[in-house]
Amino acid sequence: MDSGALIGIIGILLTIIGIPVTFIVARRSRQRPDLRYLVDFDVLLRPTDQLFDEGLYMTLGPQKIDSLSRTRLAFWNQRGDTVRSADVLESDPLRLQFSSKDQPLQARVITMSRTQISLETTLDSEFESCALINFDFLDAGDGGVVEVIHQGTEKPVLVGTIRGAKSSSKGSANLGPDSISRLTEISRSSKRRQFLAAIGLRNFSLLLLAIIPLALFGAFLGSSNPRGILIDTKQYNLNTINGQVAFATSVGRTPYYVHSEFQFLGFAFLALAFVVLITFAVVVSVRTRRRIPVSIFAERPALADLGQIAGDSGA
Repeated sequence: MDSGALIGIIGILLTIIGIPVTFIVARRSRQRPDLRYLVDFDVLLRPTDQLFDEGLYMTLGPQKIDSLSRTRLAFWNQRGDTVRSADVLESDPLRLQFSSKDQPLQARVITMSRTQISLETTLDSEFESCALINFDFLDAGDGGVVEVIHQGTEKPVLVGTIRGAKSSSKGSANLGPDSISRLTEISRSSKRRQFLAAIGLRNFSLLLLAIIPLALFGAFLGSSNPRGILIDTKQYNLNTINGQVAFATSVGRTPYYVHSEFQFLGFAFLALAFVVLITFAVVVSVRTRRRIPVSIFAERPALADLGQIAGDSGA
């Protein structure tokens, strides 16, 4: 294989690698924070449930409770610059807003990406029918899950103003105990296990089965050249065009030149295998990206910490 072809292949590979690397580096430069959230809303007890007809009676202090719902909110900084607590507008804080007929009874943090972000949720009498959400900062990938037990049977909404950031709802999700435990386990596992959990072991095995034979075939074709053989020029009349053509044809059919063509083909197959692997990794990364990053399930507060109850805040 001549140096020109090798330089060409190297140039193609560098171009293939350089384009996505340049794109990623450009995106990682200064970027507006992108906050996203999901809501899991469940009505636990309704006023029409038979349990109340059978004598069930609930109170919180002097207040009678005839319905009960649970809302879990997962929110995180998808990408972009750090969001700081000072960026939250004091007159319009980040909060779960319930209907005017609803009343939050208890608020607590279920999981968070790390304790350093100081995530908490509180009930404040200044903001009626709300559960405030506070944090120190949110880097890209930071966030958590908060839970609010409330009386109403209507789904709350996340409201609030954060300077320089945009927020968007990603719909609903299952944030029950089993799902949170599974995601917490994944978040604490190695990066390799997270990758396998995302793409599935079966898909990863199929990728290896497709790449390994291709790479081995390329390596076989790209093995060292055999030594060439000498051709007796006396058999050809090099003073004529036909004789020169015949001589050139014989030289091209020698094992040295024939194997050189196979060697070039081998390197081409290796390059193809590399491109297929990179393409598969990019496609899988995009398609299997979780709706919720597992990083926000990394830390779980102590089970004894039940959060804030409405009576503690004077609400």
